[in-house]
Amino acid sequence: CHRDLTELTPTREPFDRPLTIEHMFAIVNGSHSRGPPKGLAGLQPQGRTTHIDMAAALLSAHAEVGAHQRNLLEVIARCEATEVWAGDGCRDLAEWLSCRLGISQWAARRWINAAAALPHLPEVAAALEDGTLCLEVVVELCRFATPETEHKLIKWARGVTVATVRRRADVANRPAFDDIVDAHRTRFLRYW
Repeated sequence: CHRDLTELTPTREPFDRPLTIEHMFAIVNGSHSRGPPKGLAGLQPQGRTTHIDMAAALLSAHAEVGAHQRNLLEVIARCEATEVWAGDGCRDLAEWLSCRLGISQWAARRWINAAAALPHLPEVAAALEDGTLCLEVVVELCRFATPETEHKLIKWARGVTVATVRRRADVANRPAFDDIVDAHRTRFLRYW
């Protein structure tokens, strides 16, 4: 799995040279950069930092992470569009991401789904990018949010746990009872 990804270009930055996985991470890490990472650098010397300062530094760092994660999902969408996994002998993008990023195929499939949904959910995308929502919540919201419901869902998701959002997504994606019954009725086994 060490080949150049030649036709992969991120949506925010044109690229003339072949793009390797290292270049992709450099893009993700640098595309939303607004100067040096803030983190704890702007805080008072040790001992004089207040809880408010620490909370502000935490929220600032979280917003930066969210912006990078949003960009990562954009790159994943481009990977899907260009079928980069095919040249590496992978079955699909989820397998390729699992191999490349060291994540489970389950997580990779959720990220792929979110990458495909975010262009249609601009408020959810903005909430990830500015740190209002974390990646785990966004991934679950992308399973059932619509452009008409996203504003209300963002407000709701800010007040509940990731597990609660996941449960609601599971319920929204659950097959109808009649579909389950029909599937069971049509099952058969043939032997000779």
